[in-house]
Amino acid sequence: MDMVTGDRDSQQGLRAAADAVAAPFHPLGRVGEGSEVGNAVAFLASEAASWITGVDIPVDGGFSVLGPDRGISPRTWFEQSIKKSDEAR
Repeated sequence: MDMVTGDRDSQQGLRAAADAVAAPFHPLGRVGEGSEVGNAVAFLASEAASWITGVDIPVDGGFSVLGPDRGISPRTWFEQSIKKSDEAR
């Protein structure tokens, strides 16, 4: 089945699975919606953002507040996060 055009129940199941994987890596506890990224892009393209120049604005569900890599490699950080998530279950 095509993930993009699949039925609504299948899409919700895929979303739930993605959220379960993403929760330990995002303070918001879920993956983002395309519309959430689109809203940020639309704002930055609008006159309301006319004074914003030369900066990076993360639209990452809070991932960036976790720190660059907490002083460890990304692979190690992800492995530790998965282990903690598994232990919490």
